[in-house]
Amino acid sequence: MGYKISVIIPVFNVEDYIRDALKSILKQTIGFEHLEVIMINDCSTDKSGEIIDEYASRYANFISIHLPENSGTAGKPRNIGIKEATGDYLMFLDPDDLYTDDACEVLYNTIKEENIDIVFAKYIVFSENTQQKVVYNFKDIKEIKVETVEDDPRLLTLPPSIWTKIYKRSFIQENNLLFPLEVLLAEDLAFMVDSFLKAKGILFLNNYYCYHYRIRNVKGKESITNNKDKNNLIGAAEGYYETYDILKNDEKEEYFPSIFKPHLEFWADGFIHSNTTKIEKKEVLEKMGFLFEKLKKYDATPQKKYLIPLFNSIINKNYDESILLAEILDDYLKNKQMLQKVQELQKQQEEQLYLKKKQVAELQTFVGYCNYKSKNIISRAKNRITPQIKGLKKISLT
Repeated sequence: MGYKISVIIPVFNVEDYIRDALKSILKQTIGFEHLEVIMINDCSTDKSGEIIDEYASRYANFISIHLPENSGTAGKPRNIGIKEATGDYLMFLDPDDLYTDDACEVLYNTIKEENIDIVFAKYIVFSENTQQKVVYNFKDIKEIKVETVEDDPRLLTLPPSIWTKIYKRSFIQENNLLFPLEVLLAEDLAFMVDSFLKAKGILFLNNYYCYHYRIRNVKGKESITNNKDKNNLIGAAEGYYETYDILKNDEKEEYFPSIFKPHLEFWADGFIHSNTTKIEKKEVLEKMGFLFEKLKKYDATPQKKYLIPLFNSIINKNYDESILLAEILDDYLKNKQMLQKVQELQKQQEEQLYLKKKQVAELQTFVGYCNYKSKNIISRAKNRITPQIKGLKKISLT
């Protein structure tokens, strides 16, 4: 009897997180013995390789693979996992994230019952101190089920989040679906779009959260996604161009604005806050220019209003102006964020002050009540005891 699901995990320098990820697999309600876990070490320089070897030696269904040289992207390790997988279905897990305890069971039962190519759900974002559910604009909708993505192209606008999805392995193999190589970022977007365009049957579970996505914002341990340097900005651009080529080759360019508008807004925010020089900024703008020009043809205006001048400047190839606008927006957004924090702090202080005043008022009321009751009790006691004392005096005098 084969494995129900092959879980593919690319691993690189995650010694502080990988055990939590693997433990979330061991806790799966489907029974971890039904899962094939393929861990691909991309030349980690910490103890990540030792940890996955430890699990591979402990559990027969955990397989550790060590690449001879670093690929610099999660695409190659994931592709190796796809080729090595033997399970009926495929799932992905990033080594610093976690599955919900019943993720594999819910997704597996659903895709098997529906007999379709892809099923996916929602996820929760968390960091060291916060946790937040990701909300999509599908209110009061339990699920979205389509024969092809053309039945509801809104599915293409959702975050790529390949780790929230389960795929029929035969579908992946028959269509030779792989992650683009030599792409540092947004390779998951290209894979998602390619798979959605080819899938026969997709189901989105809008009321179910199957995944916990970690934001690594601790200094020195940031994830690649959150590091906005020149390489990452250009890496994302390369992933976007891969995605555009997929749309073009499949003659589905009409989906370009709905897919790319949110991603170009995300990229622009990263560009604004990036730690790059002016020369590097100009280089990445020249790299991205075509995509912004393409967006203009569809008259797609950014949802974030403060990005409109920047978009227009990039579209018109006024890159020096774009760089200046980015610097102004960086200061504006940082000051706005700081002001919000100050306002939140003031609100917290006001709430604390209100609670203290309330407590003092309640205490004063309680003390006053106690004083009143004690005086009343003493007065009543005197009224009862005084005649008795007088009576005792009379008795003693006689």
